[in-house]
Amino acid sequence: MNIDIIRGHLRTLFPSNKILDEVKSQYINADRQNAIPFMDTPINGNLGDQALAMAGLHVLAQERPSSSLLEIQNYQVRSSLRFLHDNLKPGTPIFWNGGGNIGSLYPYEEHNRWESFKAFKESPIVVFPQSVHFSSDLKGQRMLKSSVRNYSLKKELTVFLREEKSFNFFRKNYPEVESYLAPDTVFLLDEYVSKFLKNLSVSVCSSLREMI
Repeated sequence: MNIDIIRGHLRTLFPSNKILDEVKSQYINADRQNAIPFMDTPINGNLGDQALAMAGLHVLAQERPSSSLLEIQNYQVRSSLRFLHDNLKPGTPIFWNGGGNIGSLYPYEEHNRWESFKAFKESPIVVFPQSVHFSSDLKGQRMLKSSVRNYSLKKELTVFLREEKSFNFFRKNYPEVESYLAPDTVFLLDEYVSKFLKNLSVSVCSSLREMI
């Protein structure tokens, strides 16, 4: 097993006090009744990754102006799960940053999502537009099987895919998960996704059916 994945499991069980202090600081200064987390923003210097995160935060700020956004960076995810579960208002939607990390190429990020599905069983989760790739070797196919199981067990999960190849792959392999083809996050101001975000309630699926 990847050493980062092992560290992630340990961080879930034994959160870092330093990271908890960082997350608590955001929460204390937010409107706690309307706090919404935006998970997995990057700390690296990749301009494309930074642009995706900035666009996602901008879209949420524009489309959900009454919400207080909590930016949870990728290294903070595991240590923050228990705290967010215990302190967010029940049914609070959880948003995940977009990108290209569903699959075996970035197993740490994929495992982080699986753990969030377990932590927020009663909350709708929305994954911003992603690309999907699983390697064709035994390791990749085993991870695909685990991924399908983890995504399929999560109720009120919506995944946006940013190109047709990923969308078709996801629809075929994850038939029980609500999935939609959408532009990359930097183009998320299109009318369809904007309307989705404005009308998101406790039931993601109901909101989507009303719009379609």
